[in-house]
Amino acid sequence: MLRRTPTPVAADNRSVVDALLKRERAFGHVKASAPMRVAAILALLLLCLMNTSSARADSASCLAKVASFVTELDELLEKEQYSIRPHQDLMKEYFPLRDCEAEALLDVVRSSRFIRSISYFPRRNEYFIRFERDNLRASFGYFVAERKSELAGAGWINKP
Repeated sequence: MLRRTPTPVAADNRSVVDALLKRERAFGHVKASAPMRVAAILALLLLCLMNTSSARADSASCLAKVASFVTELDELLEKEQYSIRPHQDLMKEYFPLRDCEAEALLDVVRSSRFIRSISYFPRRNEYFIRFERDNLRASFGYFVAERKSELAGAGWINKP
């Protein structure tokens, strides 16, 4: 048996839904005419479509953020090899990431000149992405189900 979680209502539409629920509780079960039912169904459909389009917009803005991060990281790894502070500041500026489509995110990070590995951990449904140049490393984890990043950081590599 499949269970489907309800789609959350956008914050700006919550007052409309709350008002409708309040009215229904105040008047009890009210019979609605056919045109009223059609209007209610169309209103709910519109709310669902608005939520879907905002999720797509969130994914697009997340991917734009990742693309900007990759570009800046590549430039930084190219020119700054002796100080870790700029790399750490860059990580603080761009992370955490939220609401990216995982495959699209991976396509963007693969465009980096300094990508070293993309590891997938199926138990946690997580990708761990690592960039390196000489003795510097920047990395982050991305949880696919939660659609968020964690463990973002930059540091020195101790090579043997």
